[in-house]
Amino acid sequence: MSSYSLIFGKPCNLSIELEHRDFWAIKQLNMTMDEAGCQRKLQLQELEEIRNDAYENSRIYKDETKNFHDHAISRKVFIVGQKCYFSTPNSNLSRVNGHRLKPFYEDFQAPATEKIQLMEPTIT
Repeated sequence: MSSYSLIFGKPCNLSIELEHRDFWAIKQLNMTMDEAGCQRKLQLQELEEIRNDAYENSRIYKDETKNFHDHAISRKVFIVGQKCYFSTPNSNLSRVNGHRLKPFYEDFQAPATEKIQLMEPTIT
């Protein structure tokens, strides 16, 4: 028996009864507007905290990977006045002045090359 028929003593239209039940179900779920607003604020604060944590973690990860990569790079030590070879094709032997350099070995000899005679393949 619905609350409408209890109060008025006669049956009511089914759509009105369903609307009444829907209204009370929604009211129970939503609570009051103030409580729903407070709940929403708490959810937004939690989301912001998660976002800040993710930002912090990404920065830490970036620093750690950068340190790991930089640690693996071998350092070349040049002394001012040391002879070196610039990587440009038309430059000559120069002295170190603190720019990007590669070490140049003066007495470097190219390894002896070995010649191999190849025969023409015979087609049968």
